[in-house]
Amino acid sequence: RLSSCHYAPGGGAHQLKGFAACDDWPLFILLALFALPILLAEWRCVRLIILPRVSICSSFNFLCIPFDRLPFAAWLLFMLSLSSRHLLDVMTNGEVLGRVFATSHCENYDKIADVWRAVMKRSVFSAIPFLCDLDFTYVVLGCYLAGLAGVPYALWACMPLTRDVDYAVGMGSKYKFEYPTLSGPLQNHGVSLTVLGSVTRMESVVFHNLDYSRVKMEMWLEGGGPSWELRYLHLAKGEVIRSLVKFIVVGLMTNAVHANVQVSLIGIAMEATGAGCDKQVLLSIGV
Repeated sequence: RLSSCHYAPGGGAHQLKGFAACDDWPLFILLALFALPILLAEWRCVRLIILPRVSICSSFNFLCIPFDRLPFAAWLLFMLSLSSRHLLDVMTNGEVLGRVFATSHCENYDKIADVWRAVMKRSVFSAIPFLCDLDFTYVVLGCYLAGLAGVPYALWACMPLTRDVDYAVGMGSKYKFEYPTLSGPLQNHGVSLTVLGSVTRMESVVFHNLDYSRVKMEMWLEGGGPSWELRYLHLAKGEVIRSLVKFIVVGLMTNAVHANVQVSLIGIAMEATGAGCDKQVLLSIGV
């Protein structure tokens, strides 16, 4: 029986070129099975936040798309399609990582590793002593693990430090929706949900959240209320930190680093083995 090393994307058997091949269809089936409950969970979150979001935000437009004039279903389907794209991005990234580890057991891996070391010695990272000599697969793994930095941030910002927290839907003084976390003494479910939506990239949950927070802070500034200064400061600080974390974790450590690594993988494979352009890696870059 031929292993994945004996197939090249777009080629036939016994072509030991490029990275180990992978059959996409089982992965797409698994993606569909996992995506459905995740999107349903996002829809349940939207049901809890959509009314206050609509009542406070003056516009629901997205770039040049006038969602203010379209049915709610059009906005929801568009947001869920963006979230589905993020799930596809996670799947394709995992597929590329698995193929890199599978290639480490193939005959052509030594050629790929040699090209990688030659590239690293000429890069800006050559100043890091151990990086040039580190195994190629572990460098790629480290780049992918960097995208998990949002998990400790979510725990820091969302996990209550007390047990007496209510999770029911309701209003009144008998419910306790504010609780201390490591990030501050006045965290609440709405801000926690926004943090989790940013880390998990639920687009409908974080849609226009900055505008929503800005209007709420303006309302507190004009109308006051109990401990409004502390709430104002907590919400402003939370938005700044959340935006920075989204930029660093999602924009830099996930999108930019992954795209950089995957483009490097294509070039290294072409240089080392003469393989053609890898369509599976191209799909991951495009997503």
